[in-house]
Amino acid sequence: MRTRGWLAFTVVALPLLVTAVNVRAAVVRGVASYPGNAPMPPDARFEALLEDVTRPGNPVVVARKKINKPATGYIPFEILYSPDRIQSSHSYAVRARIAIGDRLVFVSEQPAPVLTRGSGTAANLTMRSVSLSSDPDLGRRGTLDDLPASFTGLLPCDDCAGVREHLVLMPDGTYLFGRTFMRSGHDETYYDIGSWVASSDGSRLVLRGQREKPDQLEVRNDATLRRLGENGRPTEPVPAHDLHRAESVLPIEPRLPMSGIYKHAAKGAGTFRDCLTGQQWPLLPADAESALPTAWKEAKRKTGGESMAYIEGRLVLHLREDGATERSLVVERVIGFKPKETCGTVFVSAPLEATRWQLAELDGEAVAPAEPSREAWITLQAKDHRASGSGGCNKISGSYQLTGNQVLSFGALAATKKACESGMDMESKFLAALEATRSYVVVGRSLELLDESGQRRARLDAVAKKK
Repeated sequence: MRTRGWLAFTVVALPLLVTAVNVRAAVVRGVASYPGNAPMPPDARFEALLEDVTRPGNPVVVARKKINKPATGYIPFEILYSPDRIQSSHSYAVRARIAIGDRLVFVSEQPAPVLTRGSGTAANLTMRSVSLSSDPDLGRRGTLDDLPASFTGLLPCDDCAGVREHLVLMPDGTYLFGRTFMRSGHDETYYDIGSWVASSDGSRLVLRGQREKPDQLEVRNDATLRRLGENGRPTEPVPAHDLHRAESVLPIEPRLPMSGIYKHAAKGAGTFRDCLTGQQWPLLPADAESALPTAWKEAKRKTGGESMAYIEGRLVLHLREDGATERSLVVERVIGFKPKETCGTVFVSAPLEATRWQLAELDGEAVAPAEPSREAWITLQAKDHRASGSGGCNKISGSYQLTGNQVLSFGALAATKKACESGMDMESKFLAALEATRSYVVVGRSLELLDESGQRRARLDAVAKKK
């Protein structure tokens, strides 16, 4: 349930508190092999990444190893990492890539599981050549590393001097965001918080916050993000919509409406678990006897100490007694309680398989079903690699293949022979798009099907399962 909007406030910059921690190092060792025996040129760079892959579609880099002008054929490597960043309940894997100049030329076929869930500390990787599409920038795209990070930029504005944006990406898949409209005599700042995921090929980020539709950004490289339009395509002029990584994480304290589960504590400040991010924040000690606990007591909730709360609040960095920093919540106004409501699930990427994908766009044009019960859709089942669905009129079925990274193709697709008064042309085009598919990208809750040239033939949206 989304009942929240954005509020405008004055920007106040506060110093960021940072603590340094000395930790011991551990090591993951491996060998990466790539086809061919030609020696690498001087500008070749090898990189191995140790990642937390617990959240599908949203890997978090734990550590990395870079090697300039790597050896020919077989590349031994060692990745030093901090054991304090490893959690036994999480999953970890190693992948690798080789770039020559700005062009990505080799990537690992499959990540190698390591460290937890019965895996050891050795990673043997087989690499494959990257097949570049007609997009000349594909080889320059990359995944984001070294989070948290701030990205800032001054974007064009139709009715103001410019729009300053500040995005902070956190390694746990959450973000903080501020947007300031620079107007004559005063600035208007709006805040947002939410969850982010990377597309399955690492080329884009999807941000899901308070706005009705998620935002998309292209990952140009580790230092540059480019804001995209609602359809995931570039907005003209493209360079004017770039956000650049700051040298350090810049302070930001979002002030906005929130909804979440408030857990009252008989002694202490209690906690608030935000619905959008899934993050749980303590109330500042100074706030313990103010807005939220006081309103909860006055309402005399009998829900075991928990209730859905709607508030206006401010996130701040708080210095704990042990010297560490944590984000805490200052509640500025209580809107109300709804004990019977729950948060629902936090925004995550939909899996390629076992998801019902409903057709939303075909060859660049939005698709609307002729009737509510005649949506075009498809589901891929991993058990037998069978595809089934509907073209909007007829049922369709067939096989599919997943070979390598992001490579997807469909076998011969069969369809029933029913004739419908409308929608047959769209169904024919949908089947043609499926047969032309050679690769795919999962972008949050959307699936894009690409042909041999890298052109997007269809976009499908994940349909929530009925309870």
